[in-house]
Amino acid sequence: MKLLSLIFFIIIFKLGLSQTLYYEAFSSVTLISMEDWATINAYGNFSDCDGTQIFGGFNTFGMGTKVMKLIQLPPHFYVQIKMKFWKIDTWDNEYFNINIDGAQAFSQQYQSISSISECGNSWGEEIQLITISLPHFYQSILIYMFSTLDENPSNESWGFRDFQLFLYLCPPDCLSCTSDDLKKDCVLWSIVDFAFLEIYLSTFQEGWQIINGIQGNSDCNGIQFYCGYGRCGHNSIIQKTLNLPTHQQLMIRFRLGFFDSWDNEYVYLNIDGNLVFSQSHFFYQEGNADLCGLTYSDYLPNFQIIIDHSDAMIRLEFTTSLDESLINESFGLRDFQIFTKIIKTCGNGVIEQTEQCDDGNIYAFDGCFICQYSCVEGCLNCIDGICFECDIGWIFKSDFNTYLITHFEKRNLKFHPSKQIKTHHPKNQFYIQQVKITSKIPQLCILNNEEAIEGISQLKLTFQMHQILQEFSFQHNQNNPVQNQNQF
Repeated sequence: MKLLSLIFFIIIFKLGLSQTLYYEAFSSVTLISMEDWATINAYGNFSDCDGTQIFGGFNTFGMGTKVMKLIQLPPHFYVQIKMKFWKIDTWDNEYFNINIDGAQAFSQQYQSISSISECGNSWGEEIQLITISLPHFYQSILIYMFSTLDENPSNESWGFRDFQLFLYLCPPDCLSCTSDDLKKDCVLWSIVDFAFLEIYLSTFQEGWQIINGIQGNSDCNGIQFYCGYGRCGHNSIIQKTLNLPTHQQLMIRFRLGFFDSWDNEYVYLNIDGNLVFSQSHFFYQEGNADLCGLTYSDYLPNFQIIIDHSDAMIRLEFTTSLDESLINESFGLRDFQIFTKIIKTCGNGVIEQTEQCDDGNIYAFDGCFICQYSCVEGCLNCIDGICFECDIGWIFKSDFNTYLITHFEKRNLKFHPSKQIKTHHPKNQFYIQQVKITSKIPQLCILNNEEAIEGISQLKLTFQMHQILQEFSFQHNQNNPVQNQNQF
């Protein structure tokens, strides 16, 4: 984990990206609100430690206490969490843990220390700034804290304050991204369907159906799931059918709830009758703990799959291999998103999805480049590819339709049919002295102090120099070059 974090820090540093403080809690001098954090087996909410108020603390958070928070997030690719942690009194090689989306993100062992006691009993406290950094791109993040303490909270306890969540955000208009994505990469993904994203889920089913289960939502200590604890299990199916726009790939993200006595059983996702995802779970998994239901550990992770898919309709089915009653083992779904991707469509002349324009070519400075509006060369101000003001040293011509090039040698030329070309060809050296071209471009900027326009590459059709030589006949000899004029 440390090596992975270092690698991502290097990538972020090289990209010059900056983090954004997205969420903070328990940072006020006086703490009076739990700010929608959920606690399990807490002995209170707040305490004072030498004049500093903390969430939890002495005789408040101790043996069996768990703290959870689910936070909805905008598109991002990396998160960083900072908080100030208090270890109070007689810890004897016990652990404080922080899980992110069901995976262990922080775990440290603590011992009693001999120092001045600021709060609690006669043993000293340890105050630590905890920082967690990790790649993350899901729509929500579930933060879960707990300890392995086994004595009364008057003997050993813990708390925290000044919680901060920083995000590295995706480029504007990107709904999903990775650390090395540019805007042109991530805008290819478009979200076409989502469900169960709210903290408190609606009773509206959004087209989903439950077969062989109990309809509706469940609550796991403030974390709500569609179906979920005591509702979906043995022989249950969560399914939906929907229509999709034109696409070549699908990206599907979702959070699952594994509740209670799963003993190496599986959850499956079938798409159009084909298995595309499976995940096993065993209730005694290190780092997890009982969150709701029976006394077994629960597991609430995020998942992502990317598959090739081009059909206009999709049928999704979540099933399991569970074989006991709903009370003993069950599962649920939330934070569902499905994205479509069209591959290599820019340049086909058809405006699709996130494209602003598509002129069927990849020429720069012609008003549309990489399917986004762009300015013609020399333009200072343009809107939707139309130039309204030229840069310094350029003149605006709204009805200019003839380009003149002089002394143009060994260049790649782009010609429109029906043009006049006058050539001079002495001793196998090919020069174009003058080219007269009728253009379809309605306006452009030309250099104020030159007659030559070097922007010939803006035109639609391309002939390389050797192609021009093949198209025309040139008469010449060593001493008397002959000039030709050809019209095509």
